[in-house]
Parts: sequence; C-alpha cells; structure tokens
Amino acid sequence: MMRAAREQPRVVIAKLLAALCLVAAGIAIGTAIDSDDRDATRTMQVRLASAQRTASDRDIELQQTSTELQRAIAARARARHALQLLRRVNRRLRRDLRVAERLRRRAQRRR
Repeated sequence: MMRAAREQPRVVIAKLLAALCLVAAGIAIGTAIDSDDRDATRTMQVRLASAQRTASDRDIELQQTSTELQRAIAARARARHALQLLRRVNRRLRRDLRVAERLRRRAQRRR
C-alpha cells in the first residue's frame, strides 16, 4: 500500500475517497431504511389502534342493536298475545251478538 501511495498517490486518494463515499452511502441508506422502519412501525401501530377502536365501537354498536332486537322481539310477543286475547274477546262478542239477535227475532215473532 505504501509503495502504491508513493508511486501513484492520486489513484490511492481516489480509491480511498471512493471507499469513503461507498461507506457514507451505505450509512445513509441504512439510516433511511431504519427511519422508514420506525415510521412504518409507528404507522402500523396507529392503524392497529384505529382498527381496535373501530372494532370496539362496532362491538358496542352490535350489543346495543342486539338489546334493541331483544326488546322488539319481546314487544312483538306481547302484541301477539294481546292480539290473541282480543280475537277471543271479539269471537265471544260476535257469538253473543248472534245469540242476542236470534233472541230478538224470536221475541218479535212471538208478538
């Protein structure tokens, strides 16, 4: 190396500068990749947190909807039961009305 430096100092200096440039470029690329990794990691963490919040919000919304559905089902069952009772009462009243009309007609015929 010393002999090459004495005989061709410019070539040795050019080779050293090229090697230093390559090392500096490698360090710069490594730093850029590392910072990109940090940014990517941070971005992924933010996305994960957002997805977790969204999932949590949807879970709460699903629970609320499920509760509303259960209430609606119970209300429908009560309404059906009330309808059945009203139908029975209606049939009984119609039957009583028919009986009353028959009795009225019979009473009118006897007069």
